[in-house]
Amino acid sequence: MPSTIGDLVDLHHYEEENIVLRPVGIALDDLAEGIRTQLDLVARRKRILLLVFAPSVSTHADPDIVLRIMLNLASNALKFSPAGSTVAVTLELVGEHLGLAIVKRLVEVYRGQVSCESTLGAGATFRVELPAETP
Repeated sequence: MPSTIGDLVDLHHYEEENIVLRPVGIALDDLAEGIRTQLDLVARRKRILLLVFAPSVSTHADPDIVLRIMLNLASNALKFSPAGSTVAVTLELVGEHLGLAIVKRLVEVYRGQVSCESTLGAGATFRVELPAETP
């Protein structure tokens, strides 16, 4: 329950505030390591194999916001995946759950898009597309 309250506070903040982007050069593989580090214990407790892939390339973005986007998606995947399954997160550059609402809002700040493909019983693939140049 505390996580849900925190998500509500975050969502309100992202909806009501003008989010200030602080873009810097970030390496996608460093972001991948951050996701692994923060979610490894949760995955192990649920006996889920967490795989995080990213190319060794850099982009110009706000690392806190991009990490939050990816952590929300990966956290949801872990939360809704059964024990013994595999969750794969892939970061790559391309030209009504609260966590997803936060992801949607943060992606919109970057003038990006988030989409989902889902097959009942087989899992879901979420795709976050961010422009190469940020606003």
